[in-house]
Amino acid sequence: TSVTPQQSVVVDAHLTPEEIEDGKINDVFQPIYMVQEQRDYQKAIEEYRSLVIPMAEAAKFEGPRKKFLYLAYSSIGSCEMALGQFKEAEESYQKTFEYLPATPGVDDSENAVMLRSVGVARMRQQRWKDAEEPLQKAISISDQQIISAGKLKEDFMRKALTNDYRESQDITLNALAVVYFREQRPAEALNLLLCGLRSEVHI
Repeated sequence: TSVTPQQSVVVDAHLTPEEIEDGKINDVFQPIYMVQEQRDYQKAIEEYRSLVIPMAEAAKFEGPRKKFLYLAYSSIGSCEMALGQFKEAEESYQKTFEYLPATPGVDDSENAVMLRSVGVARMRQQRWKDAEEPLQKAISISDQQIISAGKLKEDFMRKALTNDYRESQDITLNALAVVYFREQRPAEALNLLLCGLRSEVHI
């Protein structure tokens, strides 16, 4: 069903100025994200930089500004990884930390994912030692998230979040295991892989 201009005005009347601003930037962001999904990575990078980032930087409200700058830089990083531009991707991922948490009330899950992304970008540059720290930090954050999720009273939310955090942590454990193998530390690598298997058994 189509929305008439009159209906649109009524809908807007129930939104705060911040929500309206968020919606306007999102209307620009989403089509570019579709370009990224279609694997036209270079075009997506150019449009994130020329359209989303300037619009987000000019936002009146901190919420939409931080949210879309985080999304733009993390998306640019993903595109650069796909193009094999690993050094540039690392820099884009590092940029996201200026805008985290991207939304108030969100825990450190975005931090853990971005730290892992930095680590993987360094791995792809074969900078094994440099990859260790962000991956270890991401694992540590996930540990805290799993503990917090385990304290939730609602059964469904407790199980769902614990599983999500464990799954994310397992990806990071596997990445760090690769780093240790590359550094000729097979015993430590094997220990990390066993940690991942143990967490799967508990789910």
